[in-house]
Amino acid sequence: CIRDSTYSVYGMSRLNSTELAYFLTGKIASAFYAIPLYDHLRLRLFNVFLFFLLLLSWHYHRNSVFFFIPMLITPQAWYLFSYVNSDAFALFVSLMICQQLVFPDTLLKRCWYAQEGEPWLVTRTVACGMLFGLLLFSKANFYIVYVFVSGYVLIELFFSERRLDIPWRRTAEILFGILIVSVFAYGPHALVNGLDRIPAITECREKLARKIYKPSTPLDEKGVNLYLKRKGIPLSYMLDEMTWGGRIFRSSVGVYGYLKYAGPEKYYQAMKVLLIIFGAVIVFLGLLRGDNQSRLLLLWTIFCILLLIAIVMRRSWVSDVQPQGRYLMPILPMVGVMMYRLRSVLDKPVVHLITLLLFLASSYSFIFIGLSQIPKV
Repeated sequence: CIRDSTYSVYGMSRLNSTELAYFLTGKIASAFYAIPLYDHLRLRLFNVFLFFLLLLSWHYHRNSVFFFIPMLITPQAWYLFSYVNSDAFALFVSLMICQQLVFPDTLLKRCWYAQEGEPWLVTRTVACGMLFGLLLFSKANFYIVYVFVSGYVLIELFFSERRLDIPWRRTAEILFGILIVSVFAYGPHALVNGLDRIPAITECREKLARKIYKPSTPLDEKGVNLYLKRKGIPLSYMLDEMTWGGRIFRSSVGVYGYLKYAGPEKYYQAMKVLLIIFGAVIVFLGLLRGDNQSRLLLLWTIFCILLLIAIVMRRSWVSDVQPQGRYLMPILPMVGVMMYRLRSVLDKPVVHLITLLLFLASSYSFIFIGLSQIPKV
């Protein structure tokens, strides 16, 4: 264990993580070292570049507006791409994976239904597998996207009129792409610390963490937000007394700078009302006007959203109370898939109006709260 400035008060370092976002952030910053920028601004280039790619994707897929609507209705998603973090990369990869499912003529569909012998078919299929593999080495809360995608594929197969004929060779090539990413991401860690890195990480935590975060610290002396369940504190206390639900909602729709800069209470009340109406309209139109496949996808999306919220809530209760809205960002690509699939029934003035109001409210928060209050260099 090496003592350096990369270790947090928890005794953890990004160097211990297998997430690829920080590696790529550093490489992009190094590639643009000649640019006369402060180091922290240069490190932001990677996430800014990812946001630019999302804009290009929106422009290229002209009929994709319903897929990207969820990205328009919360400033927290925009904020992720403005500073150094790994959530932006995970959100970007999730959006790219979900695009493969629903957009016409995507890399996945061209590989899956291609005829053997097409030029570059193996390369394209392996590249598609690598895209799916990137999510495996991203924020763990985004693994729910794998669950959602699996359900989406099963729904598509169940209602498909095509004969189910799985191209096993292509499946193996996709898995090989995932394996390539896995070796690249996990290999260096295994070479240095062996296959079982837990003892080394625990040793670092014991040496470098503050006392309240050390593994050896008695439970009753650990931080007040740690291990509530083991301390015998009920879940209801976290929800009621610690207002977990209200805090995670606020930080999902516009809280900035380590949760320091927030807007007026009326803003959050307005966002809550608008989002409830937005969700209710989507559910009403989807169940009333959609076909059976669309209805089932709508219900599956709602289930995955509730499952994600339950997982995040339980983690806060069991491990560390961190009601941060970025943990709920996987909701955006899942809702994007559902809205794109239901676009024919959601293309109504009321949906456009609520989306516009949410976008205007989000813009107000991002510009007049986030940009105006966060200190400038």
